[in-house]
Amino acid sequence: MRLLRAALAEIDRRWAGLTQEVLATFDKIPVYALNDSAPRVAYGITPAVMDIVMLELQAALDRWIQNGKEPKDVFWWDPFVEQAMQLGTAQTVANLGNLSSVYATARSLDQVIRSEPYQIRVGLARIKSYEHWTGLRAEGQSRLAAIIGRAVAESTNPRAAARLIEEGLGVTRAKARQYAQTDITDSLRQARWAEADAAREEMGIRTGMLWTSALLPTPGPRMRRAMAACTRRTR
Repeated sequence: MRLLRAALAEIDRRWAGLTQEVLATFDKIPVYALNDSAPRVAYGITPAVMDIVMLELQAALDRWIQNGKEPKDVFWWDPFVEQAMQLGTAQTVANLGNLSSVYATARSLDQVIRSEPYQIRVGLARIKSYEHWTGLRAEGQSRLAAIIGRAVAESTNPRAAARLIEEGLGVTRAKARQYAQTDITDSLRQARWAEADAAREEMGIRTGMLWTSALLPTPGPRMRRAMAACTRRTR
């Protein structure tokens, strides 16, 4: 699915930028050793330096996970939610339009996506997603703080510490990619169901919703015939 591929590519891009910034921040901590390959080193860190490092980590996480690259930007995940919901709605509008001339005459995709109920559904989906990414950012900050704090306390070699930092960021990246698939799939499927429910409540069109993966394209002729067999209009 093109939308999911685009979402995963954006996540990879953001985590690459985040990793670069976090490692650059870690490199600002003074290190005292004969060479950087020594198994143990001494970090010249004071409480003031640690506070600065933590603030810079927080800012990096805010930029790349919780917010857009710039504060004025729309939240970066919102367009993916909106596209998924519009795609799911478009699929149901097309299917119901093919199955019911009454529906085809009464409703169009443009009318649906401009309606207040649809806008409310999109708003709720965006809030749910934002809460998730905010939680993931907080989890990532906690993990990074623990990794860096332990590396400093145990005098871990900077190269080894950098690998641990990358591994920690890899964990949050994997969770982000998993969530992306779940959120896009759920948003698409819920949009399908919501329009089918609206057709039933407003026009008496009852549709037996067949289970299909939300990542599959609009059902083809065979699937439409199967849906037609379980669709009827209450007179």
